Amino acid sequence: MKKTIAAIISLCLPILISAQTVRPSNNSDTNAGAGKAIKYKPFIVDGYIKGMDDGYVKLIYSKTRDNDKRSFVRDSVLVKNGRFSINGNIDIPTYALLENMRYLYQVNFWLDTTRQRFEGAIDNDDFKLTGSPTQDEDVLFHASYDAYSDKQGEANYELWSGKTRRESEAVIKRYQKASDSITNIKNEFAAQFVKTHPNSRVSMNYMFNCTAPGNEAYAERVFSYLTEELRESESGKTIVRKLNAIKGTTVGNVFPEFVLADIGGNLVKRSDFKGKYLLLRVGSSAEKFYSNSASELNSLKLLNDSYATKGFAIADIIVTIKDSASLSALLQTQKIPWIVLSGSSGQHPPITETLNITRFPSWFLVNPDGKLVARDLTIDDLSDKLKEICK
Repeated sequence: MKKTIAAIISLCLPILISAQTVRPSNNSDTNAGAGKAIKYKPFIVDGYIKGMDDGYVKLIYSKTRDNDKRSFVRDSVLVKNGRFSINGNIDIPTYALLENMRYLYQVNFWLDTTRQRFEGAIDNDDFKLTGSPTQDEDVLFHASYDAYSDKQGEANYELWSGKTRRESEAVIKRYQKASDSITNIKNEFAAQFVKTHPNSRVSMNYMFNCTAPGNEAYAERVFSYLTEELRESESGKTIVRKLNAIKGTTVGNVFPEFVLADIGGNLVKRSDFKGKYLLLRVGSSAEKFYSNSASELNSLKLLNDSYATKGFAIADIIVTIKDSASLSALLQTQKIPWIVLSGSSGQHPPITETLNITRFPSWFLVNPDGKLVARDLTIDDLSDKLKEICK
């Protein structure tokens, strides 16, 4: 199945820095910033692509560089009579993209620290890869997992169709039971795969896919099956942070702490609002946040005026601030009376990761004890909630 470079990022490279070309050198590097040796191992990909007589193929993959972050490597080699050979080094098995834009050819696979043989053809995206244990594990996993996913899709379609046709409650329950059953079977298959392949990057990749809101208990159980080495890796730490963010942004739980700078450079913590109901809004940019809905913004100002003296506060987080002076001018023009924070003011991990932000804007209502009481409210929902709690 073809995937773009964006798919590679979302699937397997959660921690990236700016892409850069890095040519293979020796088999170990030293992290200059931390004095940490990175152990690289060599790989070779010998390939044959039927129908690709000449030109170049490009191999795009990632490797750990400074500060345990990963960056892209782009290596190109000449193709002669369909044959090519690429060599380099990587620290761990990683997802790779092989492409030739002249022929609009793109395939992806697991690049391992071995000698691998690639065989394909320009008229389809089917290929054969030998010599990569991680690719073999991926094929084994997806042979069953994808089949279960297809069955799950069919069951969900039956459920949706039944609701559309307004079937009886008994029929809907039967469809729902069938859907839940195949979902459980699929999840348990994946869990057992991880349990029997605890040190596999395929298992780690599955962890990124299954760590989602409403799935925390399952994700924690499957995560425990991984080896200590994978759990303590940078990818493992990212999953732990994601799980903590999901828990912290679940209604009823204590909301995550954060420290961000306001537009004046003053540091502000979530706990600074202790004792108040806090509406925290997160937006991608100031222009979109304050210009898209004038009526909503005006309604929010009215609510702020009505409840600011009754234990209610508002704080906005702008993830990307291009120009502080322009932002200050915009806030003055829009007459924004509440605090505005910079989401890019140096917090690690980033605020979008800390709060598990999956869409913009995101709204959170936190109570005086620091617990989340509501999220993704409409302005009408907020108005009703404030009438209830701020008397």
